[in-house]
Amino acid sequence: MRLLSVLGASRALGEHLARHPDHWRELTDPTMGCTRPAAYAVRAALLRAVGADPDDAEPVAALPRVEASDALRVEYRRLLLRIAARDLAHEVQVDDLAAELADLAAGTLDAALAVAREVVGEESHGARLAIVAMGKCGGHELNYVSDVDVIFVAEPADGVEEATALRTATRLASTLMQVCSDHTPEGTIWPVDAALRPEGKQGPLVRTLASHEGYYERWAKTWEFQALLKARPVAGDAALGASYVEVVKPFVWSASTREGFVGDVQAMRRRVVEHIPAHEADRQIKLGSGGLRDVEFAVQMLQLVHGRSDERVRAPTTLSALAQLMRYGYVGREDGESLHRAYAFLRSLEHRIQLFDLRRTHVLPDDEESLRRLGRSLGFLKRPVAELDAEWKRQRREVRRLHEKLFYRPLLAAVAKVPDGDIMSPEAAGERLKALGYEDPQAALRHLESLTKGVSRTASIQRALLPVLLGWFADAPDPDMGLLGFRRISEALGRTTWYLGMLRDEGRAAQRLAQVLATSRYATDLLQREPEGVRILGGDGSLTPLSREAVQKEMVAAADRREDPEDAVRAVRAIRRRELLRISVADLTEPFGVAEVGYSLTDVTDATLEVALRVAMRSVAASRGIEVPTRMAVVAMGRYGGGELGYGSDADVMFVHDPLPGAEAETASSYAKAVVAELRRLLSMPATDPALEVDAGLRPEGSGGPMVRTIDSYAAYYAKWSQVWEAQALLRADPVVGDEALNARFRELIDPLRYPDGGLSDDDVVEIRRIKARVDSERLPRGADPATHFKLGRGGIADVEWTVQLLQMRHAHAVPGLRTPKTLEALAAAVAADLLPAEDSEVLSAAWLAASRARNATVQVRGRSSDQLPHDPRERAAVAQVLRYAAGQTDAMLNDYQRTARRAAAVGSGNAHGQSSEPTDWFLTREERANPRTSIDHAHPGTAWSEGNLVRPLIHGATYFAELCERLEETRPGDLVLFTDWQGDADEQLLGRPGSEVAEIFGRADERGVDVRGLVWRSHTEAIGFTARSNRRLGRTLQLRGAEVLLDMRVRLGGSHHQKMVVIRYRDDPSKDVAYVGGIDLCHSRRDDIDHHGDPQALDMAEEYGATPPWHDIQAAISGPAVHDVETVFRERWEDPTPLSRNKLHMLADRVRRLDVTPDPLPEQQPPPPPVPEAEGGTHAVQLLRTYPNLRNGRDFPFARGGERSVARGYSKALSKARRLVYLEDQYLWGHHVGNVFTDALRERPDLHVMAVIPMYPDVEGYSRTAQMLGRYRAIRDMLAVAPDRVAVYGIENHAGTPVYVHAKTCVVDDQWATIGSDNFNRRSWTHDSELSAVVIDRDRGPDDGNAADRSTYALRLRLALAAEHLDRPFDPEVDATDEDSLLSVMEDCIDPDGMYAAYAAAAERLEAWHRGGRSGERPAGRLRRLSPPTLPLHKRLLASPAYLWLHDPDGRPAPLRRSGGY
Repeated sequence: MRLLSVLGASRALGEHLARHPDHWRELTDPTMGCTRPAAYAVRAALLRAVGADPDDAEPVAALPRVEASDALRVEYRRLLLRIAARDLAHEVQVDDLAAELADLAAGTLDAALAVAREVVGEESHGARLAIVAMGKCGGHELNYVSDVDVIFVAEPADGVEEATALRTATRLASTLMQVCSDHTPEGTIWPVDAALRPEGKQGPLVRTLASHEGYYERWAKTWEFQALLKARPVAGDAALGASYVEVVKPFVWSASTREGFVGDVQAMRRRVVEHIPAHEADRQIKLGSGGLRDVEFAVQMLQLVHGRSDERVRAPTTLSALAQLMRYGYVGREDGESLHRAYAFLRSLEHRIQLFDLRRTHVLPDDEESLRRLGRSLGFLKRPVAELDAEWKRQRREVRRLHEKLFYRPLLAAVAKVPDGDIMSPEAAGERLKALGYEDPQAALRHLESLTKGVSRTASIQRALLPVLLGWFADAPDPDMGLLGFRRISEALGRTTWYLGMLRDEGRAAQRLAQVLATSRYATDLLQREPEGVRILGGDGSLTPLSREAVQKEMVAAADRREDPEDAVRAVRAIRRRELLRISVADLTEPFGVAEVGYSLTDVTDATLEVALRVAMRSVAASRGIEVPTRMAVVAMGRYGGGELGYGSDADVMFVHDPLPGAEAETASSYAKAVVAELRRLLSMPATDPALEVDAGLRPEGSGGPMVRTIDSYAAYYAKWSQVWEAQALLRADPVVGDEALNARFRELIDPLRYPDGGLSDDDVVEIRRIKARVDSERLPRGADPATHFKLGRGGIADVEWTVQLLQMRHAHAVPGLRTPKTLEALAAAVAADLLPAEDSEVLSAAWLAASRARNATVQVRGRSSDQLPHDPRERAAVAQVLRYAAGQTDAMLNDYQRTARRAAAVGSGNAHGQSSEPTDWFLTREERANPRTSIDHAHPGTAWSEGNLVRPLIHGATYFAELCERLEETRPGDLVLFTDWQGDADEQLLGRPGSEVAEIFGRADERGVDVRGLVWRSHTEAIGFTARSNRRLGRTLQLRGAEVLLDMRVRLGGSHHQKMVVIRYRDDPSKDVAYVGGIDLCHSRRDDIDHHGDPQALDMAEEYGATPPWHDIQAAISGPAVHDVETVFRERWEDPTPLSRNKLHMLADRVRRLDVTPDPLPEQQPPPPPVPEAEGGTHAVQLLRTYPNLRNGRDFPFARGGERSVARGYSKALSKARRLVYLEDQYLWGHHVGNVFTDALRERPDLHVMAVIPMYPDVEGYSRTAQMLGRYRAIRDMLAVAPDRVAVYGIENHAGTPVYVHAKTCVVDDQWATIGSDNFNRRSWTHDSELSAVVIDRDRGPDDGNAADRSTYALRLRLALAAEHLDRPFDPEVDATDEDSLLSVMEDCIDPDGMYAAYAAAAERLEAWHRGGRSGERPAGRLRRLSPPTLPLHKRLLASPAYLWLHDPDGRPAPLRRSGGY
């Protein structure tokens, strides 16, 4: 029976028996059915299988690795066969089965560790290694086939250094993982997954106990503590494993008190659901709705909440924990038992699915044969497929049903004292409510008690409804408000026959009510004013807004039935209140756009004013005993006139009347004034509905003019006194209420004013812009944030509407489509008439819609008018959810809104490309930097950059060296000097004369009492073209002078520390602090100037560059807070505890040479320097980008786990935004890996041009030159293939015709984003070496050339200064911009990107013609030589490719990123 059961249920075990036929005898064991295998016996059998002694303290396999791996697999399958037979033939309970599988896994890990010890050898005894099981293995509830989640903890054995022990432990751990997961002739076991360790896959595989504790104290997230619920030591050093569990226990059971716990838990569940493939969602046993994860997640959540104070509910196993939660009243007994049965069924189903092929899967098969087999294995014998399907669906529904109320039903027992086994204490109930998002749990408990007390039918229905409603409240932004509102409405309606029945029987109505009450104060207020309005929540179509005609018909009927005008208007307002509620609820719960909201609110307002005007006219006439003497109309203005009302909008109007024939003018006028006064009184009198504020402030003469005029009076006023702003206001006028003929006459009157023949005069345009500027500066409320003010903020409603209205007044006389009061219709008409680019219209429309939606959402949430995004985090989160953002996406909402507004502001100000100049659009966010370990951004919370800086490009080494020398000589005792270098020469003369040598200048500073520290790359040997000897000499020389300079080789194999920076902090005057960042090393060949004759202290280079190679370079001088960030970069490297080199011979040689190999502590870092005043140029926002590689082999930078690639990420983001011009100067420009960033941008932006200045020749010769030329060939070829007319690559030469070696590393994108750094455009710089780059966005804007009015002065001037040199156009940097010798004057034709592209091409062509002509005649101005892709025969490309890819341009990314191509 056992054999047949196994063969029928598991093809994989059948194949195992075919390979090992003797194992069938295992199934004859008579004790199998009644005896569970002991964990120690399982462990012993597995250890003996690999030749290890189970009784040893540290068992070591006697078999070689290959043989041991096979033996372990055979024994594992033998033991698994026995477990499967017990499961199939003896109906072992699912929790017992899962525990046996977990014991098998634990023994397997111990045996694999024994194999790993054999592989590592004697060193293995130098480390104590504990293996802590997580997940299902840790919880003693493993599947047949599952990844085994573990965490490795290590400590050094006695007498062993920690670093050595960690390396050994890492080898043991990685070998263990391979032993378990490798595929051998005997198959595989399962993967060992260590991704739950601190920092995940980016963190070290093995940590010490103290390192784990430090991480959990400072960095861990809520999900990590949830995972630790199941931590259990299973293999290795048992005492160390137990210590680990004791250390983490306090963190686990205090997790529910952490800030953001509720949001974190909700986000975790959302991520699980979102990552289910769509085609598997209905068949997912584990992750789908009603699946295993729902049960596990709920149980763990309850444990985290209540286990903090009740140790009785801390069992790691799901079913055991569920039993404890039931026993002690935290889960209802009936619900808990039902959940137990459902979970047991789902786990059994999962086991049977996996057992067949011993394959890890959680998806129910969809073929009938598999379903029949599964059904029969689970006991469904008559109709296995149908019965299995029915039971599976029933249990899923049961889990979903129970999951919805599992958290809440015990709360009702706690407050209503309903007999339900043990009752949760009020304290525990409060803890649960708080964990579920209720900020005032005690008030919530009082509400629950009030709603459910007693034995009435009402209380009974409430007890049935509330578990579900409480869950819906908790999912909404404000659960407390939702529960309070529900109590109030229930108290008002609880005695009615329909209210609770509707909620009970119509689930959609109940869910709508919960969503409304816990989200919108506006809608809740409307409901509380008239609770009967709940009726509209039920039924299909009940939320469809009524038309104006339908609302007006109902209002007329209601008003006509009442003689008293106040009663009549109260009836009208009651209908209005109901319709406002209908629109509000539809907006919250249905797909309902902002335009639909505006139209619906406008229709309701039209109808209200129409009927109220009739009532007022009738009332005034009756009170005076006269016939109506005049016709009256109401002209809608502003957003009301445009049909664009929001929830908080007043009704802007003008009143007009026209006396009837024979009526006296004075009588008509007096009557009209009385009617207007009565209308406003009736609509604003106290009532149960919101008042309708009627604002006539836009009438002629404003508040000083008469409230109502005759139409002739309007005509006279507009003919004589009308100003341009009044004509602009009339663009939104729509006469729609009152006498139709009078409305038509008023429209005829104002059309010539708002759509003037010939459009606006230039003076009128100037006046409109002047008024707009005054509005921007004066009307924004004090303290308002212009970035989030919906109406008057940058890119807000006013910006868009003024842009549209200016177009209307200029062109509507000729374009009938522009004659509309509606903003979006006018935008569409402007596009159709070619007055506005479609992309600009899309930007403006998006901003207008975003601001209107956000304003409506804010009113919904706050219940009152508001033009500012709320500051309160809960209210802001509620606004985000009303705007259809998922919970937890408040920052995404804010970023989307601000980005949209900035683009609209740029379009509105005349930027044809809608490009933003805001740092938030260009710079990387902290999340985009993707390095949570760095402290580089800690000095400026909330951003990944600093503001208030001044950055000066220092073009040429001679310029930089002169300033550096001067600043170093200014230093005094107590100052701090920090530097890093890739290549250094102690004797390089910074000023070109003795006494200015690098070692002398830095040495003198240290001798004066300046603290001088340096990190110089150790470098590779001179034998392969590097500079180890000169770098070592620089370090040694400075150490002899007293400075502390270390040789740093903490790099990837074949890599380098390529950062070049100097930081000077002045103790007594921080305003003088300066940092230099760029590509200029403190070495030979760098001290060149604009003439490019080369540095007399020259390096040997390719013969084309001559004896003193000309050198073009650039360094950025930074003043302001960013100096602190550069210093932080140095400190992170300096304070890295990793040895300076992993080459023990290097370390020994350094000690013999008496070189310092242990960094002394740095002095405490001082606060950032003060911002540079704007008047002195402090308008630069600065972001530092870096590259650090993934070091591999168990090593990592503590400040950049897995590396940092913000250089690559920063360039990728900036280039994706490029529209006009990318200008770069670079040493290399290699390869399609980096070139793809350019080709993608060129492909997507048809107006984009790329200009590059690079060396004419590589600096090396021979085989390495071919490899470098291959990199260049690939990059240039690919770009030219995409855009042959928009890509230009140049080299430069001096006036003697000698090529200039371009070593500069700078890039300018659209005169917005500009960088100077050490990084090159190649894969090595973006992934493999350490690099540093300073990116600048200048808030000071440059000149408007008609194409891009929003330039960064810094970026533009940097580009033009470099171009001026290459075009031989000298300029005076000190004179005013208007001077003919200024940079902007000299380079006027190059301000426009197209002009510079043409200027370079023309200069290069002239110089090329001169060379072709034998250099006869006067040399033309300019130094540019056009370059094409190098000519490389196929065989040379093939031969050079390995050297290029592996030596010159290697990849330092983790394997997953290499495969995906991302950074």
